[in-house]
Amino acid sequence: MRKENYAVLLSLLSLIISGWLVISDLTHEKKNETPPVPASTLRGDFSLNQGGVYTSVTQNGELWIYISNQDKFYFISKPDANGKFNVTSDTLLKKQ
Repeated sequence: MRKENYAVLLSLLSLIISGWLVISDLTHEKKNETPPVPASTLRGDFSLNQGGVYTSVTQNGELWIYISNQDKFYFISKPDANGKFNVTSDTLLKKQ
C-alpha cells in the first residue's frame, strides 16, 4: 500500500472514532453535579436577613446549626440504620 492509502485509512478511522464519541456523549445521561443549594450556604457564617447562620459538626458527624436572627438552633443526627436523619429544633431562651 502507498502512503496515501494509509493516510486515508487513518483519516476514516479517526472520523469513525470521533463520530462514535459524539454520539455516545449525546446519548449518555448526564448527572446534575451542582448541589441543590449554593455552595456558599454550606460553609456557614453568612448573612441571613441581618442575622447569621453558624454551623458546627461534632466528631461523631452530627450537625449543629444556629440561626442568630431567629434565636433558633437545629440538631441533625447521623442517619440511623434505615438511613433516616433525626432533626431536633428549639429556640434559645433569653435571660430577662
